[in-house]
Amino acid sequence: MRNLYFEDYAKIMKIIEIIKNNKQVLGVAKFNCERVLMELLTFEERLTECRLKLGLSQMKLALKCGLTQAAIAQYESETRRPSFDQLWSLADALKITVNYLIGKNETSCSDLAADSRISEMMEGMWTFSEKQKYQLFRVYEFLASRYEKETGATVLE
Repeated sequence: MRNLYFEDYAKIMKIIEIIKNNKQVLGVAKFNCERVLMELLTFEERLTECRLKLGLSQMKLALKCGLTQAAIAQYESETRRPSFDQLWSLADALKITVNYLIGKNETSCSDLAADSRISEMMEGMWTFSEKQKYQLFRVYEFLASRYEKETGATVLE
């Protein structure tokens, strides 16, 4: 995707959004479509995509990371590369892993664990009894089922 113009990228993202929101498309197809696109994205494109998914402006992301808006703009335009510490700050602010941000892996459970709320919950579950784990899974099944009914999207397979 490095040679695509922003307008082409925006059109591709719009098509993918339509596919993802189409209730007739299976959940697996939606996931695969997004996964294929994200595999093609460069660091700069992943940074921009993740920032926009969270509804953050360059300035808001910069403030969360202790950077300047100009630095974020330069990262997104491929005119500057972040340091290792800056990568960590960006990943934390975007609730993703550094590996995902730099293209070493696609979206996975590790990206979910990058969310501090999920990470805290997962750490607390180590102390749960088997009965408590089962009850927690039943809550997840209930929420997933409700989400499927409300959106038509497939969560459980």
